[in-house]
Amino acid sequence: REDPELWSRSLHAADFDQGLGKADGYTVEELVNGGVTWGLSPLRFVTPVSEEAGYSLYFGNGSTQSYYTGVRVAATAFSPELTFPKGVKVALSFYLWMETEQYTGSDKFDSLTVEVRNVDTGARTEVWNSMSTVGGDTAGIFEKIYVDVSSWADERVQILFTFDSGDGYFNEYEGLYLDKIRIDTACC
Repeated sequence: REDPELWSRSLHAADFDQGLGKADGYTVEELVNGGVTWGLSPLRFVTPVSEEAGYSLYFGNGSTQSYYTGVRVAATAFSPELTFPKGVKVALSFYLWMETEQYTGSDKFDSLTVEVRNVDTGARTEVWNSMSTVGGDTAGIFEKIYVDVSSWADERVQILFTFDSGDGYFNEYEGLYLDKIRIDTACC
């Protein structure tokens, strides 16, 4: 039998509600020199835990509320290192608000990709992308996304959120916000 204590345990929670400079252990790497990256924003968020103002992780320029710069922009937000337990299902969930070019061709323009990175080997595996699920827009609401990450049990991993505009064209959109990132165990 599986240990019931592991069934509904939270392994990771990032609400970003502590405000600017408090990214819940997330680090950011700008992938091209486009001048736009991930940062905390009070503009859009899922209801915060307390009565204080909420924040979310935002890809875009906070002063222009857009990710347009005239050149390609791309950056990755890295979760802290995590180890998932064996013998239970492990689920990643997060809320996504997205307004980008709604390109649906074969190339990935203006897309969010979620990967699991094995810290020891550096191997990355894509587990979700916006092109195959929400397209380029969540219609002005936060949409909850679920991803099974059970395959990485007993490995040291990071969850990577990468936005890439793919080019410098048609980027006059607000961008995207991530909030309430969770990794939880579940039974069966």
